[in-house]
Amino acid sequence: MKKILLGVCFKSESRTAVEDAYMLASRYKAAIIPIHVVEEIPPSNHQHEIDLLTRQINKYLKEVADSLSLTGLDIYQPVIEAGKTPVILETTAKTLNCDLVIIGAGVNNWQGNTLGVMAKSMLHSCSVPLWVSNCRIEKFDYDNILCAVDLSKTSLQTLNSAASVARILNAKLHIIHVEPQLTYYPGLLA
Repeated sequence: MKKILLGVCFKSESRTAVEDAYMLASRYKAAIIPIHVVEEIPPSNHQHEIDLLTRQINKYLKEVADSLSLTGLDIYQPVIEAGKTPVILETTAKTLNCDLVIIGAGVNNWQGNTLGVMAKSMLHSCSVPLWVSNCRIEKFDYDNILCAVDLSKTSLQTLNSAASVARILNAKLHIIHVEPQLTYYPGLLA
């Protein structure tokens, strides 16, 4: 692993994503590229509002990059892009030859215990390896890694990536495969 694309937002899950990016980059001696995607700017905004937003985003990304730079890691110039987050993150990761994209898990219900819309979308569509950081779990290191496989070529690549991460983190790797439940039709099975 040489480059990690770190999706940064202004929510609490970004903190955990930054911590995980630091942990993986320091173990792999990889570079981190912080990125923030501006989903949508309402057309009614005036230029001074857009400029203020841009300054705030730049300030926050610089703070993240500076805090990571203090650790001695190789941190690239932060990137700000506009568009649909899943598309921009995947496209940027491919363009910059990143080995991994790290994002926060987000939340989408009042209890705050499920993946957010963007994390779900990325999990379903991203062709670049994706690490989703859960901000609800206190952790210092990873002892166990669960890798779900569906016996496809893609899942073999996923398993190889999980094995690499497990080795570097000195964690146990658990593998799971789930078969879909078959509907019972009377007379079909003897």
